[in-house]
This record gives sequence, C-alpha cells and structure tokens, in this order.
Amino acid sequence: MAARCAGAQGRYWAMHDRLFGEGSRLNSGSFKSVAKALGLDQGEFGKCFDERRHLESIFQDRREANRWGFHGTPGFILMQTVGGPTDQVPAVAIPGAFPFEAFAEEIDRMLSKVPGS
Repeated sequence: MAARCAGAQGRYWAMHDRLFGEGSRLNSGSFKSVAKALGLDQGEFGKCFDERRHLESIFQDRREANRWGFHGTPGFILMQTVGGPTDQVPAVAIPGAFPFEAFAEEIDRMLSKVPGS
C-alpha cells in the first residue's frame, strides 16, 4: 500500500527500496516516516494510505498471481513474444527461485513449440 501511494507521486521504487532495506518491523507510522524522508506530499500520502486507495488492485494482483500458482515471491512467467502467433505456445509459470538450468529448460521447450523453428 505504501509503495503504491508513493507511486501516485512518482516514487514507487524509492519507497519500495527503502521499505525492503529497513530490515525492521514496519507499521503505518514507519511508512509515513519514510514518505516524509522521500519528500512526498504528507497530506496526500497519508490520505491515500489511510483510505487504502490501492487495496482492491493489490488483491486483484494477488488473485492473478494465485491463478498462476504463485503463493509467494519470487515468481516468473515465461511467454512467447515473437516468432508466430503467440497463442500457440502456452505461457509457463515458474513459482519460486530456481536455478538458471530450470529457466533454460523451459525456454528451450517453449522454443521447440514455436511454429517454423
């Protein structure tokens, strides 16, 4: 919520990075302190945060992730973007931190299904 409210002021990644770098317990007070440190409009940030303006879109993203089989981070979706009709090679979800070889195997499998390859 804090990152999305910061994003409304063009500072999503600054908030994101600061929150993940905190390494401590976070609460609404700490979110607002970080917003202040980032130079965000305090009134606008506080209103956005307190009203939970982005809550529905956060849960919508969560539902979409669950449909792909993701229940945590990281998660990756591999999909064909070139080489023919993109609906002929289904997207592949990789739910978790896997070694490079797992990605290479899935990419090779997908490429083998691309028409004309």
